Amino acid sequence: MVINKIAQSSILNSLTCLKIHLMDISTDTLHYLFSAIPQTLGAVLAVLIAIVFFRINRIQKILVGEGQAVLGRLDQQAYKVLAKWQVKRLEEAVFRDNEKEVKEILKFLNDKEVEEGITKKQRPRGFQYLYHDRFCNTEQYLNRIKTLSFIVALITMITIIASLIALASTYCIQTSIHKECIAICILVFAVASLILTLVLIGYCLLRRTIYEDLDLRDKVVEKNINSE
Repeated sequence: MVINKIAQSSILNSLTCLKIHLMDISTDTLHYLFSAIPQTLGAVLAVLIAIVFFRINRIQKILVGEGQAVLGRLDQQAYKVLAKWQVKRLEEAVFRDNEKEVKEILKFLNDKEVEEGITKKQRPRGFQYLYHDRFCNTEQYLNRIKTLSFIVALITMITIIASLIALASTYCIQTSIHKECIAICILVFAVASLILTLVLIGYCLLRRTIYEDLDLRDKVVEKNINSE
């Protein structure tokens, strides 16, 4: 409680100081501030889009690669449960880079293994591992990147648009009694957008999937072996 009160007091003091400084800010300074924010956020957003696009494309190829791997193992007994039409569909899915249809075939193999009463402990690298631990977990990671990218891009674009509107209305804002609130709001959104963008870039670059992290793969297999 004491720490929270100290933190709240520090934030309020900082905002008060910022407000006092903004009261004496000139029109030129506001102009430079509102013009610098869109340029900075625009550049960082462009980097984010490039990294996210590359990462999404790579993960999608990894997921489609699971279908290619299944096609390469069709001579094994465990894969003979696939009908000819399913094999044909899987071939078309791999050709079209359609991970959704690849997922359907993997789910079928997973369900067959479950129906046979085989557990992860009995077959730690079986179809349940292939479908749940590898494919589905990686797909969830991919969906998180897409969702977070949309949210961050939306916040950033709103901040950029607000800054451009403020830039066009610099003189009106300078003479307004609410200029401190306007400047602080835009500044807070700009800082938040910048931090979120940098965090998402780090998440895309540093977070590894089970396909890329051999240690993670071994831990999942070991967990399956020790499962009840």
